Amino acid sequence: MVGQTVSSNKYLVKTEEATQNIPSALDTLALTFNGFSNDLVLKTQFPFQLSFDAVNFSDSIALPLASGLNRRVYVRLFSNQKDKTYRSEIEILNGANSLNDKIYLIGSTIESAEAISVGTWNIKWFGLPTKCGCDTNLARENVTTLLKELDLDIIALQEIVNEDQLSQVVHDLGPEYRYVLANYASQVQSQSSSGYLEAQKLAYIYNQTRIQRTGNYGLLKSTYPSQQGSNSPYYYFASGRWPFVFSGQAISTGEKFTFLNIHGKAFSGSTEHNRRAGAALEMTDALNTNLPNEKIIVTGDYNDLLEGAITSGFSASPYAYMLQNNFVGITLPSVFPGENTYLGISTSLIDNFVVSDRASFAYVPNSTLILKEASKAIFDFRNTTSDHIPVISHFYTSLSTALIEEPNSKTDFQVLFRTDNSLRIRGKELLVRRIHVYSLDGKLIFEKKYQKGERIQEELGSLSNGLYVVSIETKSGIEYHKWLSP
Repeated sequence: MVGQTVSSNKYLVKTEEATQNIPSALDTLALTFNGFSNDLVLKTQFPFQLSFDAVNFSDSIALPLASGLNRRVYVRLFSNQKDKTYRSEIEILNGANSLNDKIYLIGSTIESAEAISVGTWNIKWFGLPTKCGCDTNLARENVTTLLKELDLDIIALQEIVNEDQLSQVVHDLGPEYRYVLANYASQVQSQSSSGYLEAQKLAYIYNQTRIQRTGNYGLLKSTYPSQQGSNSPYYYFASGRWPFVFSGQAISTGEKFTFLNIHGKAFSGSTEHNRRAGAALEMTDALNTNLPNEKIIVTGDYNDLLEGAITSGFSASPYAYMLQNNFVGITLPSVFPGENTYLGISTSLIDNFVVSDRASFAYVPNSTLILKEASKAIFDFRNTTSDHIPVISHFYTSLSTALIEEPNSKTDFQVLFRTDNSLRIRGKELLVRRIHVYSLDGKLIFEKKYQKGERIQEELGSLSNGLYVVSIETKSGIEYHKWLSP
């Protein structure tokens, strides 16, 4: 008896770019079916659609076996919503039974001309077989397959060991991609230092047609070697694994961003917790002092939660200082309940995005995806590729796009237009943590933190007449609203 099998040329599809009310370009799957005696049905969910002929699309299509065992299936995304991210899967039904084989789908209606896509991924000892316990060539092929499908503008990578393997990935992604690799690591402060070749290093891969790199450096690296004690940045940052800064700007608009790639001190002991907390303090103070008006995106393997802590006996995150001092957490466990980024531990949301206040209004609301699909789409992912999964987010590159042309669809709050030039906000005031008011050129005009239930009404009579943007930060995210000063 021939076993029933389904094979596909790929098991994760990120649909081509879609815009509101305009379908995406078509993605193609090559499917092969063996051993079935009944007709099959392929099924997905809105707004993804399937077709055999690239003309007639539906969320469910029948596959008569008489038509052949090798079929080409077309996939697209078609939504009437703007700036939304979606995920689904293609389920294969044999009668009433759903097969184990599935193809995972992600996509969005976020236009690349209006926003950049940013990722982070720890790729377990990439390129060093004695540490990753894997076939490094297979790992490289899997990484390339995944990154090619995701088609990100920039991704921060951790645990990159072998530069030749990284270079091969970038070569295989295509001529538009480039990479930059940190010239330091834990206990290794230059490329000529002993141990550099086998050290875990930080890196970025970026699409040079979408992101222009203007510089890169190690934040606080200049404090070494004069400061090396137990209260030094060197010690806090895993003995010299400094945050790797990438300065760049979006090609489409010229909007500038500062990216930080971090790999926090590992393990759950109290000493390690305190080292992460010290690192957060030093990093936050340095950024607030030296880059107070920048759009800063801090991403990477934090090795801890943004709410709570992985270390027994600690109730507060070691990164709490950041969130109390002009930074906003995106990947909060309360926003992503039950999701994890370190495989095998269900409460390990440790690969994170934190952004500066100014970058928070550029964040495309609800655009973050913790890519659990990756670990399902690549066979034996944890042993062949990595023990972490990627996380991706999106950021607007134009304030008018982000906040004026398309106000967010959430309705928790209402910003009132008043003739006395006061800012009054109604809604779920028990949820509010902080309010920011920005001018249309992105300048911060006003900010204030609020206690639970505190009435939100501020006298802003000194403002010039015109249109402003109000961001309302709560535990569950950020809302953006227009406000007209009379």
